[in-house]
Amino acid sequence: MIRTALKRAIVPRNIRPYGTIGDGSSAFNKKGSASEEKFIHDHEVEVLKKYKKVVEQEKKEQAQDLKKAAEQASEEKKDTVTPASLGGARTGSGAFGRKEAAIEEQYFHKQEQEKIKNLKKK
Repeated sequence: MIRTALKRAIVPRNIRPYGTIGDGSSAFNKKGSASEEKFIHDHEVEVLKKYKKVVEQEKKEQAQDLKKAAEQASEEKKDTVTPASLGGARTGSGAFGRKEAAIEEQYFHKQEQEKIKNLKKK
């Protein structure tokens, strides 16, 4: 009996609840939900912008690495001694000399392409 008397004294009887806190039926709940969704959206946009900057920076670094690798490959090509530079197939005249020169060019071109391909994989 004391408990019911305390409950009646604490809770006024003329207040009627129109909804629960989480159902979003009141204007304050709707405003709160909207502001929360806006915050989440803004945060996601910010994270995506940061991610895009990181991706762009990585692309720039990869392009620089490829450029450096190409420069190194061209420097190595200048420094290497090839059979042609020693008077290989190019010294011959006629059709056989031209054929051998073309085969040499294909060989060295393939080697360069393989080097560039390996550098791109890294």
